Amino acid sequence: MWDATTLCEETNGHITLTWTHQDLHPLTQTERIDHAEVDDRFFAIVTDLVGTPTHLLAEDGPTAGTPAAPIRRITVPIAQLLTSLLAGSIVITEFSVRPDQGDPSGFDLGDMMWRGELGEAGSAGHVPDQGMMIYVSVTELMDCLGRLLQGRTRSVSFTGADTSFGLAFRMTTKGIRVAAPSGPVAVVGPAVLARTTLSAAEELARLHLDGLPPDGVADDYVAALKKFRLTVNTC
Repeated sequence: MWDATTLCEETNGHITLTWTHQDLHPLTQTERIDHAEVDDRFFAIVTDLVGTPTHLLAEDGPTAGTPAAPIRRITVPIAQLLTSLLAGSIVITEFSVRPDQGDPSGFDLGDMMWRGELGEAGSAGHVPDQGMMIYVSVTELMDCLGRLLQGRTRSVSFTGADTSFGLAFRMTTKGIRVAAPSGPVAVVGPAVLARTTLSAAEELARLHLDGLPPDGVADDYVAALKKFRLTVNTC
C-alpha cells in the first residue's frame, strides 16, 4: 500500500509490515503475523545521517536486526513521473567518486553526469580534465538549486569546485531548462529536477560519506542535504 510516493504497508498474505514516516524517512516498523492468534511486534527504525535505514530497535531496547523488507520510495511523484515520461521530460543525474585516490578525503575527485531528452553533459573523459572535488561540488549544487526551487531567482549558474564543468538552470514557462556550454540537456518540472538531484546526492552520501575523515566537508554536505531535503518537500 502506497501513500503517494511512500510505501506504507506490504503483505505476503501471512506477514504484514507497516511503516510510519516523517516526510520521506521511515520512523517505525510494525510486524503483524496473521494466524489464529494475531501477533504484533513493534520496532523503531534507526537511520544513518542521510536517512537510510540501518537497523531496528525492539520495544525493550535491544537491536532487532535490519528492516525486514526494503523501505522503498520513488524519487519522483508518480503522477508527475508519468506525465514527464509521456512528455519526454526526464533527467537522470549521477554523482560518482573516482577510484584509486588513496585514503578517502573530503576533497576527493569525482564526476557528474546529467542525461535528458535534449542531450547529456558529464565531467568525465575530457581533455583538459573536468573532474571536480565532488563532495564540495554537490554541496554547492544543492545550495544553488535551492535558491531556484524556492523562487528566490529565475536562473542560476553552477560551476563545480576546482573544475571548468558547469551547468545553467533557468525557469521557463515549460519548466526548468538544464543546459551545459555544449548545449541543452532537458526541460523538466521543478519537482522532477529537485527529487532527481536529491536522490543522486543521497546515494553519494550513502556510499561514501561515512568513510570521510572529520575535516568539515562531510558536515557541510550533511547540512546542505538536510536543507535541500526540506526544499524538495515543498516542490
